[in-house]
Amino acid sequence: MARYFFHIRNTGACEKDDEGFELPGIEAVKNLRMAVRKLVMHMATHGEPIVGLSFEVADEKGDIVLVLPFESFLD
Repeated sequence: MARYFFHIRNTGACEKDDEGFELPGIEAVKNLRMAVRKLVMHMATHGEPIVGLSFEVADEKGDIVLVLPFESFLD
C-alpha cells in the first residue's frame, strides 16, 4: 500500500493534506473520481465556490501524480 495526499489548490494557495490515505496504487486514486464528483456536486448545489479549486494528488515522495480540477466534474 502506498500513501497518497490530497492537497486542495485554490488558484495560488494550497492547503496541504498532512495525513493522506493508504491506497493500493494510482489506479485506486483514479477510482476515487466518483467520490470527488459527489463532493463537488454537493458544494456546487449549496452555493460554495468551486472555480479555481482542484485536488493535487501527491505520492509519498511529494510528486504530484494527478490533478483533479473541481470544474471538470460538472459535466
